[in-house]
Amino acid sequence: MHGIRELSNTTRPSVLFHSQLPHEVQPYVLEAGEGKQYIIDGQIHELIATVETTGGGFSHFVVEGAKEKYFPPHYHQVHTEAIYCVEGKMNFI
Repeated sequence: MHGIRELSNTTRPSVLFHSQLPHEVQPYVLEAGEGKQYIIDGQIHELIATVETTGGGFSHFVVEGAKEKYFPPHYHQVHTEAIYCVEGKMNFI
């Protein structure tokens, strides 16, 4: 379907699949939970792309938290933040 296929353990190319973040720019695929994880204010923050793996382009976190948790008001002087809500809803002030 649309050129996407699931790879079995025997057909997936091992050069793309890693069990942790690489330390350089290269194509890679992480399984769920294989990024570097941090607990911040009771929420899991999983780093799945870094400035090292993207050539300085961006970093990417996946954040999972309980209902009613929030991002405290904050400001970044060095970078821009983009937020995508995958499940549920978010209200911004």
